[in-house]
Amino acid sequence: MADGLVRVLPDTNVCYPISLLDLVLRCDEQDLHRVVWSNDLLDELVRVWVRNGARSADSARSVTDQIRAVFPDGKVDRMTYEHLVQDMPGEDPDDRPHAAAAVAIAPSVLLTANVADFPAEMLEHLGVSVQHPDDYFVSLLRIGTR
Repeated sequence: MADGLVRVLPDTNVCYPISLLDLVLRCDEQDLHRVVWSNDLLDELVRVWVRNGARSADSARSVTDQIRAVFPDGKVDRMTYEHLVQDMPGEDPDDRPHAAAAVAIAPSVLLTANVADFPAEMLEHLGVSVQHPDDYFVSLLRIGTR
């Protein structure tokens, strides 16, 4: 990225609960990293929030629309990574678009609470660091205290 900040693509499980999503977005605003997102990610987030009763469909879409509006430079277009989806490692087909988007904008961090779902070694070879949010944010704190 031109500003030298790491690109962070949060997995859906990092966006729900919304407090963790808020932290990811605020770190972007404070120039600690650049958040990146795809329509696949935000569409899945709407489905998860509605399915789990966390938000109504209108409320969920309102939040994801705000992410699109406030962080437009973070968008990773599907055409940028669509050709990579089928070759992404991992068992869950829902995770492959997220991994592909992270690879397409590598070097990047794929932030996920389910690190076991994303074969870290294979993705590392493709320029993607798979990190648990706890580990990632602790590392940000360490950098900030140096």
